[in-house]
Amino acid sequence: MKINIEAIIAAKREEQLQQANAQDEAEKLRLERRIKRRAEQALDREQELREHASFIEKCISGYDPNRLHGWFKFDNWTVGDALIILCGYDPKTIPLDAEARPQFSNMRTSCLGELDFQERRDLDHVRRLDGFPPLAHSTLELLDGPLIDSIIFDFEFGYQKLRKIWDSGTHSEGRYPPKYFIDWAFSKGAEIEWLDWARAEGYYGAGASTVSSKADEQPGNLAPKSEAAYLNIIGALTQLYWAAAHPGKEYSQSSLLAELSKFEGYAGLSERNLKDKLTKAMRAINSTG
Repeated sequence: MKINIEAIIAAKREEQLQQANAQDEAEKLRLERRIKRRAEQALDREQELREHASFIEKCISGYDPNRLHGWFKFDNWTVGDALIILCGYDPKTIPLDAEARPQFSNMRTSCLGELDFQERRDLDHVRRLDGFPPLAHSTLELLDGPLIDSIIFDFEFGYQKLRKIWDSGTHSEGRYPPKYFIDWAFSKGAEIEWLDWARAEGYYGAGASTVSSKADEQPGNLAPKSEAAYLNIIGALTQLYWAAAHPGKEYSQSSLLAELSKFEGYAGLSERNLKDKLTKAMRAINSTG
């Protein structure tokens, strides 16, 4: 009996070749899927960066401390929370040391790479009252080091200054109503960036009400329907005034703000607040009209 070894070898070779081709094809499909998935992830990341850049630009060009709505629901603030709030940051997002003070001492962008994972994550969560995350990795990708360093320095310097002034006085309690801290800071000549906002929202100054347990009774916490109604009224009155005062001319917010400047000093009529409310009102009336 003669064995046709060459035919057997040829058949084995063909089988191995087919298996290799099948494996190559499977690997090719896996590679194509990985490339596609990475491309999709890259696009998602690019979109996130665009959205974050837009948010950062909005925070830098304007200041809307909307996180204060939650803080003004409390009857009292602790000293630590109050001093951080007066500096424009959300205390809930600030990492503290053993003495309950911000861990920003000597912090600079040049040393962020030396932090461990937990420290890095803590700084990623830091937020100003308008939601701006100065130390988040995504923010550091968009803004240069000197600008971030100046933001850190401004907070650290402002906080330490307020802390020293507070510690120099006599305070019998560990917590006080928000108005107490605002009056105290105002009496010391401290600049409170969100003070106009607090006045406009009815949290401080003439017309401010005491904190209620019902959120919808808060001046700064209107129900959605009520806020929409007020914005529609403001937008409608703005259009009526502009049409009467400037017949045939296209609406200009800057011109209107210039005309309203004579009311500067009244609560709620700061340029920043007017810009915000007029923009929302005109958007509301144009979207529903």
